[in-house]
Amino acid sequence: MTQISVRLDGDTQIRRGLNHFSQTLKPLTKRIIKTAMERAKKKVQHYPPERPGQAYVRTGAYGRSFALNENGLTYTLESDVMQQGRRYTVYVGGRADGSGQAWMHAGRWKLIRQAVDEEIDPLVREVNDEIKHEIREQGLGL
Repeated sequence: MTQISVRLDGDTQIRRGLNHFSQTLKPLTKRIIKTAMERAKKKVQHYPPERPGQAYVRTGAYGRSFALNENGLTYTLESDVMQQGRRYTVYVGGRADGSGQAWMHAGRWKLIRQAVDEEIDPLVREVNDEIKHEIREQGLGL
């Protein structure tokens, strides 16, 4: 009779490392997502130069109106600024899908959708880098 046995030494350390890693993953990704959304928020709060001969006096209300709201692992960038009873965020920064920006703001004011999209690739890289780092820290390989 032929018999083969396999024994894994250090399985307690591996289990401990995996347990710690699973507990670390949620706050790690949440922190990175929040940081990326904060960068997007700063981009849309940036005011372009005034148009030549512009008569409208800027109040800064649009830039101040942005808020980052947390919901579980998700962060939502919101703005609901009003002037004379009308909501006008959509005319300056567009809708969530990038549509709706008024012609006079197009090419001058950053679309909210564009600012968030610009943060996706850096966010994915940061999450991947942090996960690899955590895996190494826990002695799990890579």
